[in-house]
Amino acid sequence: LQENDEQSASSLPAAVVTAPDPAMDSAVLVVGEFEDGDPEEHDPVQHRDVVPQSQRDPEPAPARTSRPRPPAQPPMPQVPRATDDRLGGFAQRGAGMRNAVDLMAAAGLMRGLGGANPFPGGGPFGDNMSANLKRMTERIQQRTSGLRGRKVLVSAMAIGDDMASVIYGTAAGSVQLVQFGAPQNDIIGLEDARHQIDIGEHGALVSAVASSPDGCAVVSAGADGHVRSWNPTEGEGIGDLELKEGVSALAVATDGRLVFIGCDDGSAYLASMPNLEVTRKLAAHTGAVHAVDAASSRRLVVTAGEDGAVRTWDPVGGGSRLTKRHHKGPVASVIISRDRKWIVSGGWDGKAVVWSARTGEVEAELDGHVDIVSGVAMDTDGEWVVTVSDDRTAKLWRLADGAIVHELRDFTSAPKFVRFARDGSCAWIGSWDGTIRRIATNP
Repeated sequence: LQENDEQSASSLPAAVVTAPDPAMDSAVLVVGEFEDGDPEEHDPVQHRDVVPQSQRDPEPAPARTSRPRPPAQPPMPQVPRATDDRLGGFAQRGAGMRNAVDLMAAAGLMRGLGGANPFPGGGPFGDNMSANLKRMTERIQQRTSGLRGRKVLVSAMAIGDDMASVIYGTAAGSVQLVQFGAPQNDIIGLEDARHQIDIGEHGALVSAVASSPDGCAVVSAGADGHVRSWNPTEGEGIGDLELKEGVSALAVATDGRLVFIGCDDGSAYLASMPNLEVTRKLAAHTGAVHAVDAASSRRLVVTAGEDGAVRTWDPVGGGSRLTKRHHKGPVASVIISRDRKWIVSGGWDGKAVVWSARTGEVEAELDGHVDIVSGVAMDTDGEWVVTVSDDRTAKLWRLADGAIVHELRDFTSAPKFVRFARDGSCAWIGSWDGTIRRIATNP
């Protein structure tokens, strides 16, 4: 190197790497001089010097049996340093980004937290990713740890009537109940609750939560393959259903008798509440079930999935009533109105569709988002619809003319969970970082 100081800048070494191998008694010093011409003429391997351990260390280590070097890992795209804190220590925890799933995790984290795509120009996991890869990043989004400084790690949420209570699951596997009373602010955090109850634990990330209408039972699903029901006041388990399929969606019937379970393999289960005894299995979709909702246990069930279909079911006989496709691509969210007249679905095409629950005819198409419509809600009277999207906006729609009456922007992370207050005066919107915001119907 001292010798190179006297040379021109154009002939300085392009790289100097010391690569000690714990399995060998030597280290490799690679110095490559790269100038114009055939790169093979400047192969760094031709400049490799093997330095004995004894010459590098006055106390040589005991001899060890040599073994082949492990294959080198291919180079990976680098996540910008400015985003390290927003990734919740993803890189620092040793994940290493060794494979495609890790890369999609980084992309998903950035999208969910409102950051830029870490792969400039879109890349293989950017905005032009295939539907399957985008679905995987959306699910990895559910594993996000929130923004810098927040302690709440939300992977699933169920908002109670009038925001008196919220049930949520975490990436660490815990299921929590928080009580607010009557919140006065338009923006609140789960950490602002008056009371917090530890309901139970899963062995992995909580993928979905739901509550019985009377609040006497909570149902949760985890990446550990278990669906569990709990007594929320006692924090005691009631039922435990183990499924081989990953569970992606839960909904409890309005009479509290059944829970409907949507799975990653396209199947759906009906199970009794609160003991979780399976009463029926449905071959619901050809791809993953992304969302499910239910009226009473004897009336109507609706599912939406990766295959782009919205389907209604007879929960008693188990037969399919309607199968409709209108979205261009997978359907991410679906709900039944409280009067059971309407179904509202949100798609990856950025649109929400209002359907007749009886005929399946499209009554309205609400087109205003530029990313996945991840949550939908309708008020009791069927006058208003709220949509939330991965584009980090929430919109209030008037169904009479399909107009956007109010819009919320500047979410700190993508909103996902939405529920109308029973009196229809507002809807509450939950985000991955544990923030909950109010959108009023009379802004």
